Amino acid sequence: MSIKGLTQCGFLLQIASGGRIVLGNRLMMYGKQKTFAVALSRQMAPTAHIVAYCVVEGEVVTDALSFYVRDTRLMQVRVL
Repeated sequence: MSIKGLTQCGFLLQIASGGRIVLGNRLMMYGKQKTFAVALSRQMAPTAHIVAYCVVEGEVVTDALSFYVRDTRLMQVRVL
């Protein structure tokens, strides 16, 4: 199977932040694009990186994306 004719492939997805892997998953891809949702967590703030990869014909194919996460729950609270 070549990359051009790739129609079905399982790929691994990892989200890393602060030097730790905070989420990992395996997804199936049945075409040239894949849409998925990720629930944000406090562990991902302030920046996180998505790394997706699969092995095709013995070759690792990978891509990465960095994104910012604003942690709005770190507000100051006063108790009266």
